[in-house]
Amino acid sequence: MAVKGARNEPVEINDVFQGFKDGNFIRSWIYMIIYLVVLGIAGQIHSILSTIVGIVFIFGLPLLVIKGYDGVDAVKETFEIVKENPVEAIIIYVIIAVLNVIGAIALLIGLLITAPLSQIFLAGATMDISGETHQSSESYVTETV
Repeated sequence: MAVKGARNEPVEINDVFQGFKDGNFIRSWIYMIIYLVVLGIAGQIHSILSTIVGIVFIFGLPLLVIKGYDGVDAVKETFEIVKENPVEAIIIYVIIAVLNVIGAIALLIGLLITAPLSQIFLAGATMDISGETHQSSESYVTETV
């Protein structure tokens, strides 16, 4: 029907069943099975690579704030932290992912709660793992009124 319409040919109701004639049905099923297998493999590769990149870069943003690094220094240190503490980095990544998935399941409104909580958790974990347990006096100045 779509091909006939694209060719400006008249479309008839019997054209609905054209896909079942002349072996089109079997060929289309074979094509879709191949397509879905390739798509599934590509999706898994993407998922695995995304997870690895997420774990490798997990501590970067907190390090920018905690230690006042620029982007390159934060990437270098986060890579070193993950290399020295791979199990801890994976556990932190999984906890944050689960927390944010729970927030996303709650009609995305839950992310308003879980996203800040995950960042607080990540900042604390980064301070613990990097050895920075207190605020640097150069980073923040507090006043008492």
